Amino acid sequence: MTFAGARPPVRLNLARYCLSGKPAEKTALIVAGAATQRWSYAGLEDVVLRLAEGLRREGLEPGARLFIRMGNSLDYALMFFAANAIGAVPIAASPMLTPREVAALITFSGARLMAWDGLLTLPEMEGVSILTPETIGRLKGTPAGSYADTGADDPGYMIFTSGTSGTPKGVLHAQRAIWGGGQCMRDGTASAPRTSCSTPAPSTGPIRWARACSIPLPMAAPRLSTRARKMTTFGNVSLPNTV
Repeated sequence: MTFAGARPPVRLNLARYCLSGKPAEKTALIVAGAATQRWSYAGLEDVVLRLAEGLRREGLEPGARLFIRMGNSLDYALMFFAANAIGAVPIAASPMLTPREVAALITFSGARLMAWDGLLTLPEMEGVSILTPETIGRLKGTPAGSYADTGADDPGYMIFTSGTSGTPKGVLHAQRAIWGGGQCMRDGTASAPRTSCSTPAPSTGPIRWARACSIPLPMAAPRLSTRARKMTTFGNVSLPNTV
């Protein structure tokens, strides 16, 4: 059986797909807490593109990894989208990971830059630059940049499986993973052959906030895992010629 739904466009960027071209004042993200925040599409896109340009000026290049060492927060979402927007690869990690586990994932992924919330314990590592809350605040004041012209099959983000059967495995999703998630939500697993609505892995952490286009960012299931160093990419919808 092959996927019969609409194919993703050849050029696709996950952050652009979620944030661009939406009704400017419509609520895109709600941050619950002591004081609930509501972010419009226009406001969210503006700060994401400011951070994206800031990250570019900090030296984050397309394809490079950004490890997110944060609790479930607004900045977690912003850093994820900002890194993806410039073609870099955000690594969405659980705040419950120990410093030793974080060090192992960073070593495996090859990340050389980490976004930190100033609260979680950091591992002792050489060769990894830290974006502190102060630095992130400064980057939000950078003039807004633009989205990278990424392809649908280009790397979009990385997560790690839970490792219940061994060492956690890096899962590198393509930009088109967001398209697959949309097909999954619209069609349902019963009517969409070879479509996978997977569940979050404990190593992934707070990533289900990514509903800026009313489509949850797809999770990775252990059965879809692949060695990250092989740069194998896929979405949650199986397409012809997918490795």
